[in-house]
Amino acid sequence: MGKTVQNNYWLTPVFLLGWGVYLKTLCPTIYVGDSGELVAAGYGLGIPHPPGYPLYSLVGHLFSKLPLGEIAFRFNMFSGFFTSIAIICLAIYLYRLFNNPILSFSLAFTWAFGVANWEMANTTEVYPLMSALFIMLLLTLSLGKKSKKHGYLYLAALIYGLGLSAHYSFLLFSPGILIYLYWFLPSKGIFKKALLIFTIGLAGWLTFSYQPLRAENQPLINWGNPLNYSNMINHIKRAEYKEVAAVRTKEQFLRQFYYLYRYIRQELPIYSGFLALIGLGIMYLKMRDRKSTRLNSSHIPLSRMPSSA
Repeated sequence: MGKTVQNNYWLTPVFLLGWGVYLKTLCPTIYVGDSGELVAAGYGLGIPHPPGYPLYSLVGHLFSKLPLGEIAFRFNMFSGFFTSIAIICLAIYLYRLFNNPILSFSLAFTWAFGVANWEMANTTEVYPLMSALFIMLLLTLSLGKKSKKHGYLYLAALIYGLGLSAHYSFLLFSPGILIYLYWFLPSKGIFKKALLIFTIGLAGWLTFSYQPLRAENQPLINWGNPLNYSNMINHIKRAEYKEVAAVRTKEQFLRQFYYLYRYIRQELPIYSGFLALIGLGIMYLKMRDRKSTRLNSSHIPLSRMPSSA
């Protein structure tokens, strides 16, 4: 079964199953929230709310050219497509982690059809593209760790840069990536390799340069008008949201935490915590057994050592 996964025989049916379900349940038109703004911005190559999500607008514009349904449906299909890509990458990553195809595909589809993720996959939102890039990043780093090839690091840097232009949540993963680089990169020539990695990551993030170029044409959706340096920096920094955050009351913060708690309870029932503890226990025992097996295999009995005679 390991060869099956590695030879990509399962990737197509996994993708088609995920995307097929999403297409069946896809929202046919504009949804609530940011849906209408993102559709209008992507279709007209405009600039939505800060920080502008340039990668989403550019890729979404390509999907808007598909001859399928109305324009809003095409953007919703964009979300389902990239969530399906994320399912494939997650299944491969989990297989490399657990070496169990049934467990890997089951966990991947559990995530795929969770309440929050399924909703995002059916509507126009920036999160499906972000999720796909993040899971691609995890998989790329995993491949690089095993193969010790620096090419995977450079690819991961590009994905990280693109991920930042998809959503700023990628910043939360920076400490873990820095720790990974510290352990992965050899001490010899580390400065040159680190500089190259930074440059590649910056190249991915430079999709933000699209915004002032489009602002010159004054598109219909032109939030913040990032035509000059000051407006562009304020838009990227989400400066206008600081004023909103400054006037939030204690009751509003408590209400947000309550909504977050209710959302987590909806997504993860109470029994899932017990299942997670059981899974961690089984995983610990298996890792301990593997370590014990490696130690025993590395021990050579004296009776089997070659004679000096």
